[in-house]
Amino acid sequence: MRGPGLVALAASIALARAAAIAQDGSRSEAAEWVANARAGRAVAGAAARLEVEIAARGGFHINDEYPLNFRPTPSEGATFPKRRFDRDDGLALEPCATGGRDACVARLPVPFTPKEPGPLSLSGTVHFSVCNPEKCLIQKVELAVPVEVLER
Repeated sequence: MRGPGLVALAASIALARAAAIAQDGSRSEAAEWVANARAGRAVAGAAARLEVEIAARGGFHINDEYPLNFRPTPSEGATFPKRRFDRDDGLALEPCATGGRDACVARLPVPFTPKEPGPLSLSGTVHFSVCNPEKCLIQKVELAVPVEVLER
């Protein structure tokens, strides 16, 4: 397949992926990185978890010297046990596919407790840095995640 047909197919795939991501959580991206946040099943009054993920791409890797963290926005519908989550809160790193000691994916669990059943939106800012051999980029990215909270 060539020409306009290939372009249309690529656009359709991109739209389908964007729709799937929108249902599962929040996503922001640039050529060098992708930031995602997802929440699993949540039950009112029970501990739940939001997962923040940073993936470096385009020859970049996670800057292991930068204090990667997530700061949740205070919510009337949920409580967070603290105001800032960082490396000491269970950060998991995955090595780059190219090998070596650098990590290209970082996942940070963020616990929360929803107060009431029904729809809930959780948001916050993830702070991170990605580097390649020439430069490092420091990012602050807002993420918002829809959560459906079930009754106990």
